[in-house]
Amino acid sequence: MIYYQKVNNKTYFYRGQFVQSLPKGDKATWFFDNVDTGSFYVQSVANQKVEDYLPTEIPKEVLCLVAGVDVQGGGGTKDERIECSIFGISESVVKGKEDLWLIEHLVIHGDPTQKEVWEGLDIVLDSEYEHPNGGKLKIQAMAIDSGGLATHSVYNYCRQRKTKGVIPIKGSSQRNQPIIGRGSKVDIDYKGQPIKQGVSVFSIGSDTIKDELFPRIKMGKGIHFHKETTEEYFKELTGEYKQSKLNSSRRRVYQYVQKKNQAVEKLDCAVYAYAAWYYLLQRKPISKIFPYLEKKLQNYGKKQQKKAKITKNTNMPKQGYDVFNW
Repeated sequence: MIYYQKVNNKTYFYRGQFVQSLPKGDKATWFFDNVDTGSFYVQSVANQKVEDYLPTEIPKEVLCLVAGVDVQGGGGTKDERIECSIFGISESVVKGKEDLWLIEHLVIHGDPTQKEVWEGLDIVLDSEYEHPNGGKLKIQAMAIDSGGLATHSVYNYCRQRKTKGVIPIKGSSQRNQPIIGRGSKVDIDYKGQPIKQGVSVFSIGSDTIKDELFPRIKMGKGIHFHKETTEEYFKELTGEYKQSKLNSSRRRVYQYVQKKNQAVEKLDCAVYAYAAWYYLLQRKPISKIFPYLEKKLQNYGKKQQKKAKITKNTNMPKQGYDVFNW
């Protein structure tokens, strides 16, 4: 249980018994200091409320699913695994913007240089989610970080599934870069041999994406979380802060810094999922994509209703539709 106390307009949170419990359903953006003493000063309370839908449940507003995958370790390292966040995308009330909905976050334990964990990710990639308006949704784009110890395993996985919208990404070393670039061919394997039909690696502007996501998280607008989203998830999602410093030219620059002893895999996955969404926007601009997605879903729902009448009393399963015909 977490308890809090306000002193001099600052809010302190405690683990264990204290004066008053945190109001039920109230969430905060957690910024923990002085962990050893058990008191945590919250620099910014975001009132991050969870919403009334369950993990894997698709809210009626959602028209598309994207996924971001973070690869940890490989080759027998400690805590090696794959983490994956699936987000739904809906049209925002703000023109030219989108809303994100956390559908679920998954962890697949195992060595990313071996095939078993990737077989697990295949199950995620091919999963179908019931839409409340009829039909089913599948993940339309998945962005996988290729900057770790399992780079060539990531390349191989993406190369074999590029027809499903799976792409390898790498964070740009430069600031203020586009959310996602156009992609560059990687056609040499780990043995230095040429690869036929080499995969394209997409550079992403991680700080640009965080500039887009963090205000939403802080304000509680434009991003939504299911009602089983945990405190630990929010801690990782807000595990970095923006720091300013003077560069060698005495100009002030800003960069995101990871908080001490704080994991940030959930944040990374959210960043990569947002990059996957912008990969789709390279195919259809945001001014056209939502009417397109809505029409696709409506048409698919009508087809399923007709098929249900024809195949009444049979066990014929529904099939998820592929929006972009990868």
